[in-house]
Amino acid sequence: ALTLARLYYFGVQPHLQPDFDKVSIYLDQCSLGECHYLMGIFYDNALGGKERDLPKALSYFGVAAELGNIPANQALAWRHANGIGVQKS
Repeated sequence: ALTLARLYYFGVQPHLQPDFDKVSIYLDQCSLGECHYLMGIFYDNALGGKERDLPKALSYFGVAAELGNIPANQALAWRHANGIGVQKS
C-alpha cells in the first residue's frame, strides 16, 4: 500500500498524475509508521480530500512516533515547542 501511495503522491510522468485522493485511500490501508505520518501530513495540510484537522493529524503523528517514525517525532516536537494544536511545552 505504501508503494502505491508513493506512486500516486509523486506521479510518474507522463502516465500517472499525482492523485491525493488515491494516496489517502492507500495510506488508510497501511499500518506502517510512515503511512501514519503521511496521513498526519494529509490532515495537517488538508490534502487528499481531507479537511484540516489538527487533533486528527496529531493522533496520526503520535501513532507514527510510537511505531518509530523519526519525522513524526520531529513533527510532534515542533508542535509542542511552538504550541501548535497542543499546549506549548
